[in-house]
Amino acid sequence: PPPPPRRGGGGEPQPEQEPDEQVVMQRSRVEVTQALQAAASHGDEGRFSEAQEVLSAQEQRLRRRKTMSSLGEGLIAELEDARNRMSSRSSWEGGGSAQLRDTMQMHRTQRATNSSVSSLNFRRLSSKSEYLTTSQSSMVSRSMRAMSTR
Repeated sequence: PPPPPRRGGGGEPQPEQEPDEQVVMQRSRVEVTQALQAAASHGDEGRFSEAQEVLSAQEQRLRRRKTMSSLGEGLIAELEDARNRMSSRSSWEGGGSAQLRDTMQMHRTQRATNSSVSSLNFRRLSSKSEYLTTSQSSMVSRSMRAMSTR
């Protein structure tokens, strides 16, 4: 059997150490997905200020992390982007809803649902690149180079 947990000063069991960075980022991914889902529900009901509050609160939780990986930075950028898409009914109905649901699905399945380089925010939304396969990543890199030489 594993050794019993160490006891702190208050008699409470203490973990051996902080969670692994990958565990922390997976937890963050799940929390962001849940926040996006809650925000989408608010958006569908026309409660855009409540949706923005949910997204802002999750963004602040991520910003308080001790360390920040590229996935964490991408998650923050996606929360900011989602918040902007919740600014009005016209923004929400003009593609914001679809984009938010696409992002939710991407994080839920840990698969990029598209690798479009036409988006102005592709570089900033780096969490998308975390889910690309090697061949998809190579194609995106080639497309980005081709676009920058135009």
